[in-house]
Amino acid sequence: RNIRQLLSFLAGELAQAHGQRFFAQLCEAVGIYLNARGVFVAEWIGPEDDRHAQTFAFWHAGRQYPNITYPLAGTPCFENRHGKICVFHKNVRTLFPSDPDVQRFQIESYVSVPFTDCGGKVVGHLALFDVQAR
Repeated sequence: RNIRQLLSFLAGELAQAHGQRFFAQLCEAVGIYLNARGVFVAEWIGPEDDRHAQTFAFWHAGRQYPNITYPLAGTPCFENRHGKICVFHKNVRTLFPSDPDVQRFQIESYVSVPFTDCGGKVVGHLALFDVQAR
């Protein structure tokens, strides 16, 4: 599937969504379209030496999950700290053994796109993951 098809699909799915509902529908639509096991959007909070992520929306295995807050250190999400897209095609559980969510959700592959402010500081990210190598 190409980017134009994805954007067209998202436009149709999100046309009437606002606020929190927008993020929930965005995660669900991206997950369904890209056949991902999970998708979430998170804001980065806290001081630079103790960053945490707080989700706006978290879709997993066909349903919305409650939002969570978690420390970024030792997670694949923290790899976005330099403002670059992060891709792990396989072995995420092996690479991040101390991340309880990676283990709990049996994440094998992962991709995330950072959100930055005007100064280039990472303020959040959109992540997709799956239980299979991809």
